[in-house]
Amino acid sequence: MSKRKLTFIDKIANDKKSHIVLGLLINPFIIIGFLILGFLIVPNHFIWFGYLGIIPCCLAHYGIELWQLKTGKGQYEKLDAVAGSSSSLLIGIVIAVIHIMIK
Repeated sequence: MSKRKLTFIDKIANDKKSHIVLGLLINPFIIIGFLILGFLIVPNHFIWFGYLGIIPCCLAHYGIELWQLKTGKGQYEKLDAVAGSSSSLLIGIVIAVIHIMIK
């Protein structure tokens, strides 16, 4: 039996992986919601609301951690909020690249 070398993904704790998946599931909806809101408010500059959508994504994941701290239904860890919010930064970078390409 050969031992394989651990990859970067293998070294991430399973708890953090689940928060990353949660972020991949809910962050796009939050950011798309902000893009729609921006289009309704400022149609010519709505793309900036995509960048602003990163803030509520971070707040949502940190809110989950605060809820776990308050209710005791889970373990409060700030790194869980960072793991969940990480995909929102990736989405923000994709929006920025698209924004630059469109200009």
